[in-house]
Amino acid sequence: MKPLLTLFVAALIAGSPFALHRTTAAQEGAPNKPQTVKIFDSLTMTIPAAWKSVAPKSRIIEREFSLIIDTPEKPKTRVTLMAAGGGVDANIERWEGQFSGDTAAKREKMSVAGQTVHFVKLSGTYKETMGGGPFSGGKTVMQDDYAMLGGIVEMKDGRQYFIKMIGPESEVEPQAEAFKKMLKEIK
Repeated sequence: MKPLLTLFVAALIAGSPFALHRTTAAQEGAPNKPQTVKIFDSLTMTIPAAWKSVAPKSRIIEREFSLIIDTPEKPKTRVTLMAAGGGVDANIERWEGQFSGDTAAKREKMSVAGQTVHFVKLSGTYKETMGGGPFSGGKTVMQDDYAMLGGIVEMKDGRQYFIKMIGPESEVEPQAEAFKKMLKEIK
């Protein structure tokens, strides 16, 4: 047992990749209270406490969260926030293309804080692109029984902000009303 402890202490002191990484609850984005994030320079949105802040998996994503739920397995639901371009309809059609089968998006358009907000809901078999993002090549993995909740904040000046939740339908579907409420409460 002593050699293992000595190796651990040496690794910790040396800062090797085998050293344990200690973080505080704040660094891990502990889901203890809702967070407020800015949308561009004029709006704010309150993120539910059940979303844990994590490092974005892509440079184009401004913020990323994992949905924290009480399941024995690791949560698979990912929430991303980012500014993006392209038309609203073109982006929703692209999202529909990421699901196979006869999947038409359920859409709702609302006015929130003087802006137009689009709520989108999809489900089915999701074509998840691994390691490349939505616009580059990479391995595609088919994820059965997946769902997406999407929000597009369409600013009067033409800018767009995207909020997307993607994961197993059993995790995403129960979040639909809270997700829509979050969009309706943008200030």
